[in-house]
Amino acid sequence: MASLSASATAGAPGTQATETIVASFQTDLPSISDAMKSYVSACMAQDLTKDKTVSIVHRRGSGETVHTQTVPEKPHNPTHFMTCARVALKHVNEASLPSMEDWRRARAAGAGAGAGAGASSETGTQSSAAAEEEYGVALVLLQKVKAAGGKPTKLFGRRFLRVTRVWDAAATAASEELIGAHHLPTELVEPFLRGFGKTISPRADTNGTIEDPSAPGVDANGAAASAASSATASFPQQNGAGGQQGGVDDGAAGDLAGLVWARDLKGALKQRQSQRTVEVRQRNARMADTRNEFEALKAMVHGAEDEVAETSPPLH
Repeated sequence: MASLSASATAGAPGTQATETIVASFQTDLPSISDAMKSYVSACMAQDLTKDKTVSIVHRRGSGETVHTQTVPEKPHNPTHFMTCARVALKHVNEASLPSMEDWRRARAAGAGAGAGAGASSETGTQSSAAAEEEYGVALVLLQKVKAAGGKPTKLFGRRFLRVTRVWDAAATAASEELIGAHHLPTELVEPFLRGFGKTISPRADTNGTIEDPSAPGVDANGAAASAASSATASFPQQNGAGGQQGGVDDGAAGDLAGLVWARDLKGALKQRQSQRTVEVRQRNARMADTRNEFEALKAMVHGAEDEVAETSPPLH
């Protein structure tokens, strides 16, 4: 991507240090493709270990219920997760961004600084000029990558998705293809796409949890793509008491974003494991202290009872 730097600098607006913006896209790791691989692994692991049951009703020929059997729900076919990822990445690669003029109109007509394709920065707040500069660089870089036959998902990372909001439209198109053409179950496809969209949100960095990116995206014609919010509206939802369908549960949402977009996934996993080990040791120590306090209290009670028994006059 280094060869694109000069082109991007020449073609983008000049209100910021454009070279710095280009460098931020170049060094933003992991790539979208690599992050998707990590996300698929997490979804498959969660699906295999989910604690969810389904009820099977056994009936006689007359339709009378004989008994109901509760059995563990079967996990999804692993290839379905990979198909979801492949189709989603394809639509990201095929996506086209609005021109700067369309982007400006959509931003102005949307909701000011809170909406539009480039409103999301690393912190979620950005001046109009800074957002325009960043989006302009992303637009030029994408045009150059496509002209060279490259795949944006292999060359760009999460910053590109945040700046362009291209995931909104890509997820909507992917959902339609996966459910319509590939005949995958809705309860798998929609949570999968929502879950990955959640890991993109800037709010995942600031408060440890992932919230709904409220601003609408912008489609290729510059119009607000509010319909795409159905694909990124929320993290995979719990389905009944036992678990959820198709993705990783809400409780793991904050941790998931950090793992999916970790520059060093193995290192991040090792660090998480070390943290869990420390937490287990601390919890065991607290439990031991509680048991010791209980035994001491019980001994005090028994001692007091014995003392009362020794000093009390005999009953006649």
